Amino acid sequence: MDKRRSNLIILILIFSFLAIIWLSINLFNDGNNKSNEPVVKKDYINYISFSADGKKLIFDRQRDKSAYQIQVYDLETNELSAYKTYPNEQWTMARYSFDGKHIVLSTIPKGPSGLDLSNMQLLMMDPNGENKRLITNSIGPKIYPSFSHSGDKIIYAKAGNIREHGRTPAADYDIFEVDIKNGYETRLTWFKFFVIFPPYLFPDDNTIISGAVDPPGMENIKCKNLTKEYVFILVKGQRDSLESLVCTKFGNRNGLISWDGKHIYFKATAQNPDGIHGDGDQYFEYIKYGEYHQITQMSRSTFIKSAALSYDWRYLALIVIDKSIKIKICNIETGNSRTLILPDKPTRIINGN
Repeated sequence: MDKRRSNLIILILIFSFLAIIWLSINLFNDGNNKSNEPVVKKDYINYISFSADGKKLIFDRQRDKSAYQIQVYDLETNELSAYKTYPNEQWTMARYSFDGKHIVLSTIPKGPSGLDLSNMQLLMMDPNGENKRLITNSIGPKIYPSFSHSGDKIIYAKAGNIREHGRTPAADYDIFEVDIKNGYETRLTWFKFFVIFPPYLFPDDNTIISGAVDPPGMENIKCKNLTKEYVFILVKGQRDSLESLVCTKFGNRNGLISWDGKHIYFKATAQNPDGIHGDGDQYFEYIKYGEYHQITQMSRSTFIKSAALSYDWRYLALIVIDKSIKIKICNIETGNSRTLILPDKPTRIINGN
């Protein structure tokens, strides 16, 4: 009997010891398990633009699984607000008019199988969300809308082909404009770009800065780059060959112009002194062909997703990805930048009533 009791005690001690070891191991793992770390919510931000007075930023945003919104960040008060869309639509790519009295954006209907790009239209409204009206009524994706300086027309890119497969949802883009009074659309180019960069009008209402990836008509271009990305200036109705604005080893894209049309900026990968390796996405000011200077000092791992120029051309707003996505404001004169800390969600719905 005593022997059995002794064996039982030994077994209990063994199991107790193993239990302690098991508990210790699991407690250690719990303290080092990533699943127990705070969950970092996914943040999508894109298509940034300044208000006419330079006091606000407007951009697309979707944080984690929240609603996709056009949000507005007040640079003076740090307030984050948003526009409420209709349940069957998604708004995107908003931009203020030069006088600050209107906003234009692309609106995409939601169908049974997702976003209906074929019926994408341009919508205009007041900054308070009132007086909404569609200004286009045609088939095809319409992206990157922006106002002419006079405010009576809107320039944008329109796709001629919706793709069922591939890395882009649409292709064969050209530049169009629409008269906001009568909705009459005019085609301005005939190139069928596979990927196009945002087009902007110069003050003369005839000259355009835009860009594309591997655009047609540039096969014999003297300046070729590794990425086949080019920024160029063209005029309404142009059908012939294009010429790159600048020559950089790793390409250039997303051209921007100041309100008066006298200052031109573009994005490119900075080149290290060895002439081979890139040094991260940067913005440059164009001087003349073959001459430009760097105005940002982003880290080597930075990718610039979207950019906007304040109407007084003093500041660049940049959506950058460097480990996380964030908004930076860069002083063009000094090159200094600051990172904005956005609230997780807006505190006010602009058109809530």
